[in-house]
Amino acid sequence: MTNVKNGTAMTGKREYRTLYRKDLHDLCIEKNWLGHNNIPKDYVEILDFATKQKNVTADIIVIIAGYFLKYCEAEQTMESIYIDIENICVSHFE
Repeated sequence: MTNVKNGTAMTGKREYRTLYRKDLHDLCIEKNWLGHNNIPKDYVEILDFATKQKNVTADIIVIIAGYFLKYCEAEQTMESIYIDIENICVSHFE
């Protein structure tokens, strides 16, 4: 088991997560979070917000998930949207 201290593994590397615009957009389509005729005017802004983050933290995922929950046409919960977004994040180490 790896020892973790102050958010870094013993290797001294720090993990951060990013989101790719296409992955988030494709997820929205796959999960039917936005209907075909229900694209909000600020959709591009939330994609920009999500994909410009250097580190997509839990708090940022909550903001993104809340946005999609507001417009979601499918039966979804905040938790399920959060998990779906978290699963498409890409981890990097520096």
